[in-house]
Amino acid sequence: MTPNPYIAPGLKTTPQAIMFAVTKCYGFGQKELASKCRKYDLAEARQVVMELCIEIGMSLTDSGKLVMRDHATAWYSRKKVAM
Repeated sequence: MTPNPYIAPGLKTTPQAIMFAVTKCYGFGQKELASKCRKYDLAEARQVVMELCIEIGMSLTDSGKLVMRDHATAWYSRKKVAM
């Protein structure tokens, strides 16, 4: 796995820290990220959370579960965020 230039070396990055940072950046709550709402901004925030969690070593399944989605959605988020 190649190092991510956006994660400071030596800094412990947890899924909870990622959720906190993304919800602050996008202005949503954690409950909203786990909701079934498909608004563009909310879906984009979810995709960013899943991609960053995958970058720190979480599996597709676990990163999807964090926002109440399945592994296929997490896999799609990788492609979408990379665009």
